[in-house]
Amino acid sequence: MLNIAHPLLKTPLMERKRVLHDIIKSSNTLVTKHYIIGDGTELHELTKKKGMEGIVEKSLHSSYQLNTRSPELIKHKHFKFTQSVILGYKENPFTTIVGSTVRDKMIPVAQVEFGFKPEETGIL
Repeated sequence: MLNIAHPLLKTPLMERKRVLHDIIKSSNTLVTKHYIIGDGTELHELTKKKGMEGIVEKSLHSSYQLNTRSPELIKHKHFKFTQSVILGYKENPFTTIVGSTVRDKMIPVAQVEFGFKPEETGIL
């Protein structure tokens, strides 16, 4: 956490960005994040073309909410889809093992632990 004279948690986003810009000298190991103000449609499309995860939309006046998801922060992600099958599962914690065909061979490609309601774990 940044050690400055007063906490910035309740300070609006743009003021926090100004404080960081004033005290951080960009280097190979530390940089301030770039941002745009306005319609992010073109940036969102550019991140998709470059294979990036997506962008985050924030209210200019939002405060920093520690240890919680803020409704003023919206992720716009690019999702990738593939054909896959459930190969098996683990019981504790409930996790499905997901597989896909690679060079004519079925191999495990992911483990999915979240997104299941307790009553759904008995289906398998």
